[in-house]
Amino acid sequence: MRFLVLIDYTDMEARARTLDAHRAYLAAARLRGDVSESGPFADSEGGMYVLKVADERAAQAFVDNDPYYRDGKLKFTIRGFTSAFDT
Repeated sequence: MRFLVLIDYTDMEARARTLDAHRAYLAAARLRGDVSESGPFADSEGGMYVLKVADERAAQAFVDNDPYYRDGKLKFTIRGFTSAFDT
């Protein structure tokens, strides 16, 4: 299943402090095939990534271990969706 993970940059100092660890976390997930897209929004107020994991529990576990969430305490929203590529 696919999930869109939306991140609100609620604390720019926390974001800066955890950026390198967050990027490394996503890069490892990309190599495993768990993350297909990621990046900040053009307005610099947030970002997103797309997860391809088994279920909502796996998506939540992934977010729980993201340094942005764990150490930066940024605001996350997880939304499941049906991809046109999965039909």
